[in-house]
Amino acid sequence: MGLKNKEIWFKKWIVGKQTYEQISAESGYSVSTLQRYFNVMLSKAPKLSYRQNKEVYLLIDGTYFSNEICLVHIQRMCKIWLSAYPKSEAGFELREIVCKLHFIDDEVKKQYWIKEFLDWFEKHKDFLNEKSYSLETGRFWYTHKMVRRCFSVIRKALPNMFTFLQNHKIPKTTNGIESFFGHLKGNLNIHRGLTKSRRKKFIQWYLFYKNIKS
Repeated sequence: MGLKNKEIWFKKWIVGKQTYEQISAESGYSVSTLQRYFNVMLSKAPKLSYRQNKEVYLLIDGTYFSNEICLVHIQRMCKIWLSAYPKSEAGFELREIVCKLHFIDDEVKKQYWIKEFLDWFEKHKDFLNEKSYSLETGRFWYTHKMVRRCFSVIRKALPNMFTFLQNHKIPKTTNGIESFFGHLKGNLNIHRGLTKSRRKKFIQWYLFYKNIKS
């Protein structure tokens, strides 16, 4: 196998979501031959570097984080929890407030939205705190848990929900980075047999290839 051909197939294995079997059928090389070469390539994973700036804006894929602050995700999840047609007045009003999130693009709109949200809470706080009781188990639980969950998520995220308004370099949503890492995680899932150390090498190669300017 020529060196040039080897790397072509290796790159397809890294970024092309192709298995050993698929590459073997396409290239004519045996699976064992591909595995030997790809293992050698993994051991030579490139070192990644970055440009040092005075300011760093860190975007994190939120898959494994419970406190999501991306506006799009807050809006999406709250609309699911509240349903398209909330049965309660509180749920209906909160859904209307949530639907306005993506219109916020300056400080004035932000302040109006926060005031509307806080006014909603003052109006419906007794409703949010209502509890149900089971005679059989002796347990209490919040009666309107979906409306309460939506409110709690927004309340916890509120301090950082509108950071993007303070700096134009900060994106309004994390959709872009989640799309990127979604593709990476899809590739890794295809190659589940990799050890932890080889998965790290795989990611290094993936980022290397994705950052090559064509």
